Amino acid sequence: MLASLRDTGMRLADIAGLIGVSVVFAPAVFAMARVWTAHEYYSHGFLVPVVAWWLFAAQRRALGPPGRDPRGLTALALSALLLSAGFALGSPTVLGLAVVGAVASLVLTAWGPAGLRRVAFPVCFLLFMVPLPPALLDPLILRLQLWVSSAGVNALQALGFSVLREGNVVVLPGDQQLFVDEACTLVMLAVVPIAMFGNWLRVLGTVAAAQHWGTDRVLMGPLHESAGLITFLFACSLLVGLGALLRSRPAPGRAVARA
Repeated sequence: MLASLRDTGMRLADIAGLIGVSVVFAPAVFAMARVWTAHEYYSHGFLVPVVAWWLFAAQRRALGPPGRDPRGLTALALSALLLSAGFALGSPTVLGLAVVGAVASLVLTAWGPAGLRRVAFPVCFLLFMVPLPPALLDPLILRLQLWVSSAGVNALQALGFSVLREGNVVVLPGDQQLFVDEACTLVMLAVVPIAMFGNWLRVLGTVAAAQHWGTDRVLMGPLHESAGLITFLFACSLLVGLGALLRSRPAPGRAVARA
């Protein structure tokens, strides 16, 4: 690993600094991981760094060899102060913001403002792994639950399914009920509004399958357990595809060569 870092043009002092920053901010990552493990609707947090790294790696060559911008070191010091505040407050949200700030600071240190702008999307994408404060989260979950339930039932009724909605409960014939819980809605926050579309399809598919095969078969087993991650991956695929489409568009005012 050390050799691979040296191949990127990093000096030994820079590598040592990167390791030091990783050690300092690692407890904040572990604090977020405990939240991701404890709540199913945050399970996508484990995937966010992987997707962000993949997006960053796709643009790494264009950044060129790393340098040392002192503005990045200042930003890193501010991120460290935010890290201390997060531990003092016991807030995974503040700790997560400190981690994202540290990553942005490292990019700024290595490639300056131009480099940070170039990889702004993968850096900002890391914000989706940061747990939200409960005071903000709870009312938002309720609104999303009701929206998904209503949109899903309306679409199913238009397709000819006999379903009703009672709050965030979908009622099927035979008094079978499906509860649209937090895991079915909060994952939409990962990539709004594309994830809203993916999650809407998930609700439609779950209700249709439950009416055809029964709720017990649909709601039990590994498929339902992994449905949130599947939805997140689907939404990420659409988001990455949209980003590639936008990047393929010619810049304003630039002539396009034609065959």
